Amino acid sequence: GLNKSRVAQRATRFRPIKGSERAYATTLNVQGMGVFEKYAQSMWDAGIRSEKAYKDLAQVINHARGYSDINPGQIIPGFNTFFSGRNMVSRFQILMDPLTREGSLFEDSARQLAAKNLASFVAGNAALLGFLGTTGALAGGAWSVDADPRSTDFGKLRVGNTRIDTLAGFGPIVRL
Repeated sequence: GLNKSRVAQRATRFRPIKGSERAYATTLNVQGMGVFEKYAQSMWDAGIRSEKAYKDLAQVINHARGYSDINPGQIIPGFNTFFSGRNMVSRFQILMDPLTREGSLFEDSARQLAAKNLASFVAGNAALLGFLGTTGALAGGAWSVDADPRSTDFGKLRVGNTRIDTLAGFGPIVRL
């Protein structure tokens, strides 16, 4: 399954949850394979024939999907009791992929895809949070965005007592 935490493993013993998880995983796998096919074809057309380049491409796509190469639950028993350690580790790998992957930033490669993904994520979140912060003030304070990096709510949209994390788990890393 997707989430290897102990809580999730127990929950999937119920048939409706297990079927739902299987459908979700299948959809993610089909989408991931579609992205791989598109970029692999682009790399092939550019004359790239290195097997390592295609393995790097698959790893970059898996990191973006939350699948890390490293499973902390196998290293430290009980580490993944309430959350997916692989997903947490993949967040750090996403940040490192533009620096560690084979290829050029100016040619079709895993490095270029990783850099595009990271730049798009940062720019998109900056634009979204800037827009929401500005319009929240104009809307009479109906919502707000915390811009203090020392705050645990940094980069989160706050509507009443509800906080929405648009950073998809990167919040703690950004605050470092």
